[in-house]
Amino acid sequence: MKKVNFNSWYSNILEAVNSPEPVATTTDNTDAPTVDTAAIPSNGNFSREEIISDIDTIMTNLSQLASQVKEELESIGDSVLNEAGEDTAMSKIKDFLFAPKYRNMQKKINKMKMNSLDIKITADNLGSGADKPKKDALLAKKSTIDDQIKNLQTAVDDKAKDRGAYVQKVLKSEKIKGQMELVKRSSGMEDDPKKKKNLAQSAAELQKRYAEEQEAIKDLSDEAKAAKAAADKKAKEDAAAQAKTDKEAADAKTKADKEEAGKKEKEEANKKQIEDLTVKKGELKAKKIAPEDKAGEAQNNLSMAQIDLQIAKLKGDEKKISDAQEKVGQFQQALKDIQNEKPAESPEKNSKEDKLKRAKEKLEAAKKAGDEEKIKIAQDLVNRIEAKESWQLEGTELGRIIEMELAKLENMFKLNESRYTNISIADKFRKLL
Repeated sequence: MKKVNFNSWYSNILEAVNSPEPVATTTDNTDAPTVDTAAIPSNGNFSREEIISDIDTIMTNLSQLASQVKEELESIGDSVLNEAGEDTAMSKIKDFLFAPKYRNMQKKINKMKMNSLDIKITADNLGSGADKPKKDALLAKKSTIDDQIKNLQTAVDDKAKDRGAYVQKVLKSEKIKGQMELVKRSSGMEDDPKKKKNLAQSAAELQKRYAEEQEAIKDLSDEAKAAKAAADKKAKEDAAAQAKTDKEAADAKTKADKEEAGKKEKEEANKKQIEDLTVKKGELKAKKIAPEDKAGEAQNNLSMAQIDLQIAKLKGDEKKISDAQEKVGQFQQALKDIQNEKPAESPEKNSKEDKLKRAKEKLEAAKKAGDEEKIKIAQDLVNRIEAKESWQLEGTELGRIIEMELAKLENMFKLNESRYTNISIADKFRKLL
């Protein structure tokens, strides 16, 4: 480390005694050595070499300390400060964290004050005579240094006002501690008993104030620690609550995803089922049913209505469900009515009614065919059957003859129909017989 040259400093000090001391940018060296005043001779006889060594050390140390305090003030200036008067758990925690910076700055200012005292002690021991110009120069320089210390102290105090009680207590305690050190240093160099007594009383008072401040700092520190513990606990609880919320959200999303997948799967299954039912309905619609098969037609219509109802339910269409249910009910009732109808009683075989019915059917068939011969035969049979009573035709010879004639007429119609069928002659004769 380069020391301030005493010769050049001493030659220029008289002209620049009131100018600010240039600040050197150096590394932190809070423990830089100071003048050992205990080694100063009581007779005040100093050698030039001793003065040069002591002053070089003091001036270098002062430059370093001033630079360091300014740098720390600037670093704190970049930090976010609490609002004035704020007294929350977070402000206490911040004060607890910032307090060491203020303590460290005050220690350096205390060190500068001690260096200033050392310059005064050195100047006081130079005496008068040939050393008087040196003494005056040192005292002038001390005045400049004291102004610099005062400005730094004011800057630190102003910055501390933005903080809470804990920081201010720490700063005040460190100031008292520095004053105690100054008193100790001064008392060791004082020979006047009265001054020594006053210094001793000052030291005792400072010691008492220091103890009180330490107790107050302890109380505030405990509060800050409790606030920090509470804040840490709350942070853990908040983290746990957030983790729970995140888990619930994740579970809800998983459930929603599963439900959505299940919904899509069900929709696909419903779609396939609807397609199958639509194909089945098409088959029923294309089914051929004899016009006289009323029951079969009603059952077919009912089956299609039931398919429509199933499709409407799969689609979830309430209106179509209602319409389909109504149709199902209508077709069910229609089928029930048809099934409950009594079939028309067929006339007894070979009775008058049976013979008359068969004769009339053949008469109508002959008329449609335009076959005069068959018309004549059929009309004759109709007239003869109508002219007789039932008892005359049932179980009598006349009834047997009319039955034979009627069967012959029916076979004539069968032979005529067989012309358009591919059956053998033997089968034709069997039909005829």
